Amino acid sequence: MPDYSGAPAVFLGAITAKGFISTAESVYSAGDGWRVYILKGGPGSGKSTLLGRAAAAPYASGARAFRVPCASDPHSLDAIILPGHRIMLADGTAPHVLEPKHVGMCENLINVGDCWDSEALRNSAPGIMAAMGRNAAQHERAARYIAAAGALLADNYRLALEATDSAKVVKFATALAGRELSGAAPGEGKEMRCFLSAVTPLGPLFFEDTIYQLCPKVYALEDEYGAVARMALATLRAKCLERKLDIITCLCPLFGEEKVDHILIPSLGVAFCTSNRRHPVRAALRRVHARRFTDAQAMHAHKQRLSFNRRAAGDLLSGASDILREAKASHDELEQYYTAAMDFAKADELADKLLARVSAQIEN
Repeated sequence: MPDYSGAPAVFLGAITAKGFISTAESVYSAGDGWRVYILKGGPGSGKSTLLGRAAAAPYASGARAFRVPCASDPHSLDAIILPGHRIMLADGTAPHVLEPKHVGMCENLINVGDCWDSEALRNSAPGIMAAMGRNAAQHERAARYIAAAGALLADNYRLALEATDSAKVVKFATALAGRELSGAAPGEGKEMRCFLSAVTPLGPLFFEDTIYQLCPKVYALEDEYGAVARMALATLRAKCLERKLDIITCLCPLFGEEKVDHILIPSLGVAFCTSNRRHPVRAALRRVHARRFTDAQAMHAHKQRLSFNRRAAGDLLSGASDILREAKASHDELEQYYTAAMDFAKADELADKLLARVSAQIEN
């Protein structure tokens, strides 16, 4: 697994049961003075290398920055976020397309494509098109596997929900919010949305350390089926936003916007997290088990169905990772075509100018 111990790591995009979801636009707002540099160019054109250089800069160390790996290739970076300086550098090409809404005022387009030989790429068109076709088909197939796994786990969620005392969950979450959030100084009520876990070519990845880097006080909701945690986190999220707290809402990599897995409140150093076999939270101040709110007899009646769904979903997610490895091989082939057509001296000059610009803005 790549080493992202130098700064908190999150995903801003993931293939979910609803298809590819990007949350990049939740990171910044033009009205808040953000500067966003959107890198446009093909695979192998140096975008991730440029982002790697930014990540290695002194201003991108520690919890002052976020590194954003690519879920399709965790060794590659999709973005670097510097919240304290309100700066983001991001790959804006497919599938994580980031289009400017306030170009020039907020977003700036950096065209890495100015550094390649278009005629060389035109001559390689048959190979490029074939690799692109394979890559797209492989991603579509992986998405179908993830959607199928999501359907099975959604069935388990519905069974668990029927056995859950909803009023008791909401009462617990409301009391927890009262203890942990009362008296907290309000922020701007900003919500950054991201993923802490994703299905990747390396298998399922969970950036657990990001939780501890930002929030030393962790509440872990132990919930294999998601009904209790989903309801509790929805209540806690609403309470946070009512109090105008700035939060990081971490979505489920299977259900995207439909389900929240974790809520981080860096200003308070408090996190509310879902812990299960897909993303176990190892260190917690307090653990709350879903069985406190669940009718055990009702769940036992569905024991075989729950077990089958869980095992089959695990097999499908493992299969999705295998297919994503094939997709990465196709992407690597694409990179070879673009790398061969690149003028990297020119690309390095472009990167030097951009990083000097960012450094100057930070110093000022």
